[in-house]
Amino acid sequence: MNNELVKSFIQKRDEYDVLCDVAQTLIINTLNEHDISVFDVKGRVKDVSSLAQKIERKKYENKIKDEEYRNYKELEDITDLCGIRIITYYSDEVDLVAQLIERELKIDKENSIDKRNTTLPGSFGYSSLHYVVEIDDARAQLEEYNIIKGMKFEIQIRTVMEHNWAEIEHDLNYKSKDLTEFKFKRRFARLASLIELADDEFVNLRKESEQVDLCSFNENNVCTQGLQCFTMHDPMYMEFINRLKQNLPHIDSEPIANAQGHRTRELQLEQNDYYTFQEIRDDLLKYEPFIAHQVYKHYQDKYPISDSQPILYMMYAKACDINPKFLKTKFGLSNQYIETLMDDFKLVQ
Repeated sequence: MNNELVKSFIQKRDEYDVLCDVAQTLIINTLNEHDISVFDVKGRVKDVSSLAQKIERKKYENKIKDEEYRNYKELEDITDLCGIRIITYYSDEVDLVAQLIERELKIDKENSIDKRNTTLPGSFGYSSLHYVVEIDDARAQLEEYNIIKGMKFEIQIRTVMEHNWAEIEHDLNYKSKDLTEFKFKRRFARLASLIELADDEFVNLRKESEQVDLCSFNENNVCTQGLQCFTMHDPMYMEFINRLKQNLPHIDSEPIANAQGHRTRELQLEQNDYYTFQEIRDDLLKYEPFIAHQVYKHYQDKYPISDSQPILYMMYAKACDINPKFLKTKFGLSNQYIETLMDDFKLVQ
C-alpha cells in the first residue's frame, strides 16, 4: 500500500505543483487585497522521500497505539502534500491572517490545529497555526481555480522569529540524532521561551513607535511618520472616518493602527504621484462614495480595517478612474478583484 501511495503521488506530482502555484498566488493576492503586509509567503510540494518517511512513521505510530485502521489508505488522506507558509512580522498579525484564511477558504477543522494552544503553560517549543483548506465553492466555479477544485493543502502561519527557530531546530535535529536527548531538547525549549518573549516585545515596541509626535507632521512630506500622524490626528480625516462609521452601526471599534501598513502606503502613494497631504484630502472627498462602498464590504464580516485602508481604496478609485491597468501593475491585484472594483466604481462613483 505504501509503495502504491508513493507511486500515485509521483504520477500526480504535476497536479500538486499546479496546486502549489495557484494556492500561493491566491494567498498573496488575498493578503494584498485586504491590506495585510507580511514578511513572506512560501509554497512547497512535499518531496517523494519525505512522503515515504511520513507514511512509514504513521504506520509505526499507529501500530504502537493499536490504531492501524488510521493508516493512510488514499493519497487524499495526506493533507500536507502541498503546503503554504505565511510568515508575519508580528505575533498579533498571526490572528489577523488567520481570520482572513477562515473567511476566504473552506477549512477542514478536523485536520487543522493551533499549536499555540497545545503547549503546557510551563513548557516552550514549536508554535504555529496550521490549517488544512481547500478553495471555497464560489472560487471553484471560476476557470482559474477550477483546476484545483477539491484538492486540499496546508497553510502554516507563524512569525519571523518562530520561523527561524523552527528552521534551525529542524536543521540541527536532521544533522544529529544526539539532539533528541533531553538536555538538547531543554536548551531548544529555553530558546523558544526567549523567542516568545522577543515576539511580545516587538509588538510592544511597534505600538510605542506608533505614538507620533504632532510636531513632526509636515504637510508637504508624505512619509511613514507623517501618515501615522495624519490618520490619527488630522481633523478632516477623522471626520471622514466618522462619516464612514455612521454606515456601519455594527462596528464599535476604531480602525487598527498599522505601522507596517503605513510604510507600504507611503510607497504606494509615491508610486501614484501623491506628494502632499492636501492632494490626499482632495481625492478622499472626490472618491468618497467608492471608498465608503469598499469599507462597507470589508466590514461585512466584522473584519478589522487598518487606519490607512480608506487611503488605499482612494488610490484604487483613482486607478479605476484614470487607468485600470494600474490596479495590476502598481498594486498586483488579481483579475477577479480588478473586475469587482471596476464594477463597484461604475455603480457608486
